[in-house]
Amino acid sequence: MALNTPVAISLSAFDATNEQIFSFTVSGGDQVVGNKLTIINNVSGDIIYTNEVTSYIYNQTLPANTLVNGGYYGFYFQTINIHGVYSSPSNTSTFKCFTTPVFNIINIPSLKVIESASFKFYCQYTQIEDEPIDYLYFYLYDKNHVQINQSEIITSDMALPDFVITTFGYTFNGLIDDESYYIRVIGVTINGTTVDSGYYDFTVDYKYDGTYLMVSSENYPNHGYVLITNSATEIDGKVYDKNGHELIPPPIRGEQAYLLDGDTLVWDDGFQVKNSQFTKMKWWTPVNFGETLEISDGDNTYITVEFKRGVPSDDRYYAKDYILVKGYENGIQYMQKVSNLIEPLNNNSQVATLVAISGEDITTTIEELIGGNYAIWDGESTLIFGTNRLTYVGETSLINNYFDIDTGASNVEFNKITDIFLEDEVQYSPLTDVDIIGMPIDYTELTKVTLMNSIVDKIYISKNYVTTLPEELPEWSNDTALRTEFKNNSPSAGNVDWILNKIDNIKIKRRLKGSFDYITIFKQDINSIADINFIYKDYLLPSGYDFEYALVPCAGDDESSYQFTEVTTCFNGLFVSDGTKTMKLYSNYLINTAQDNQLIGTVQPYGSRYPVIIRNPNVNYRSATIQGDILGLQDDEFVFQMDRKKIVEQKLEWDAFLTNGRMKLVKDWNGNIILGGITTAPTYTYNQASQNGIPTLSFTIMEQGQYNNQKDLYNNGFIDVPPS
Repeated sequence: MALNTPVAISLSAFDATNEQIFSFTVSGGDQVVGNKLTIINNVSGDIIYTNEVTSYIYNQTLPANTLVNGGYYGFYFQTINIHGVYSSPSNTSTFKCFTTPVFNIINIPSLKVIESASFKFYCQYTQIEDEPIDYLYFYLYDKNHVQINQSEIITSDMALPDFVITTFGYTFNGLIDDESYYIRVIGVTINGTTVDSGYYDFTVDYKYDGTYLMVSSENYPNHGYVLITNSATEIDGKVYDKNGHELIPPPIRGEQAYLLDGDTLVWDDGFQVKNSQFTKMKWWTPVNFGETLEISDGDNTYITVEFKRGVPSDDRYYAKDYILVKGYENGIQYMQKVSNLIEPLNNNSQVATLVAISGEDITTTIEELIGGNYAIWDGESTLIFGTNRLTYVGETSLINNYFDIDTGASNVEFNKITDIFLEDEVQYSPLTDVDIIGMPIDYTELTKVTLMNSIVDKIYISKNYVTTLPEELPEWSNDTALRTEFKNNSPSAGNVDWILNKIDNIKIKRRLKGSFDYITIFKQDINSIADINFIYKDYLLPSGYDFEYALVPCAGDDESSYQFTEVTTCFNGLFVSDGTKTMKLYSNYLINTAQDNQLIGTVQPYGSRYPVIIRNPNVNYRSATIQGDILGLQDDEFVFQMDRKKIVEQKLEWDAFLTNGRMKLVKDWNGNIILGGITTAPTYTYNQASQNGIPTLSFTIMEQGQYNNQKDLYNNGFIDVPPS
């Protein structure tokens, strides 16, 4: 025997600063006991490297830094037998050496928190010798590194034009609040080198974008659809007296809410903030000591803000005013924080307060905006310190003995706070170190705000952690949860006008619960508040499954946070829909003789015992015969009484419906569903027991798509939203 010529196995480009394995293969011939690798400069033809090894293995490892990045090379092998004889050289396989590219995802937020259900990830590619990238894919993984989604192929000509460095972007939608994910990008250069960004972890923590769109879903079993309802809320507030009776009109005068004698102003619909992170700002006039604000979940998790006065432990002779913030989860206190101390206020003072919470970082601030012009005695007097109160000595302590030093008029009311202590005024024990800093075990959505015990000018609550009290009330933004200035004598704290300025359209998306990919079944352009308050009937889904809908406000094509609603479907009857009209069969209905169809053929070659089966795996569709009795029933009619005229009219309606040329979707109560075209004219058989009064309809449908495929629904005319 003799040595057979080996075949060199081609290489992708690699980084010359790393070692690299070169391989060959050979079939038959003498036993190979060694091999010789030769590398040449593919431009000059000069031999750059040779190496001979004794080995039964069909490869060699080239040491790092033997070649130079940017070079263009070729290699071939010769094999060696036990007698030291060399084979003929193998084919010459060419390759290039390039410096390892830099391939990174560039826009993961610094805290690794993405604040919406939709996010466009960007990756950048650079390579010193300018080796272009050919194509790449974005991959999304769950917290266990299980792949749950990937992009379509993204080629080099899809690089974004507004970046100096080669940059690609891809948007993943449907990220779930409070879930953790990984993002990764893998690409291939034009010379076959694989580049991998590695895994980047992040979590999702929704901001609700201040839009306050309220979406709900309801299954209608006898009508064959799920009703999706959306509306916008103005976050309407209501004022109640101490007995719980609503005050109409609310006590708002001159753009101020007067919350006196036990009155409370409540907002409890249309917003939400988390007890683990938010900022409250309030501009107000103090009336009495005690609680002035509560933010709660409507139950036993809440945060309170109290206005207090006390004598600091390090300064026993002078009272100070402050606010005290407390947090409770399920009735158990986890947080308490005292603000800065200010001089005592009276009922003519105006102040602003801020409470900012981010985990265990808590900021509380009280700031005097307008002083109350300290009240003084109208004659000589002596003030001494008593038991937690200052008392006048020598005259009767009448409140009208106080007057304003500038105007001479009294600025103190008996049942409101003063800037000195009176016998009738609430007192508190001397302050001690009362800070308790903690955070809730689990964040809770706080959905109720209650104001009390003050005259309130304006209030603002943000989902962000803001530690500086601004001079003016912040304008609405995507971070706003609630904002009011009591204009037009209204306690409303929402802003529908802001919504209209921020969003162009709203999408309804649907997915089977537990899956990841959504399909967009409806899109509503937004030009007025009437466009926001809409309903949509979804006929295009089967019975017996759990579905999740997402309402998605959009600015152009940019999606903001998803707002969710879930429903379990259950439909009674057999329904046929063409996307514009739906009809129902009430009795004797069934999907009959359903079958799967594949294009399969056989060939019997000459001399072979068995035939060859030829199958086209891409052709796989269903067909079925549908039947049911026509009873003349309409809408909510469920009790059958023979009405021959109605039955004939409904038969004619079925004729027109089934022959209108539109694709149909057929579903029954068992969860069967088929989307396709009618392939036979409708036929009827009559029940002679009813004297031919009740016809049984029959027709055949051939599958043309899937109910949960965006492209299929669009191409078959069921939805108006094209696939992106």
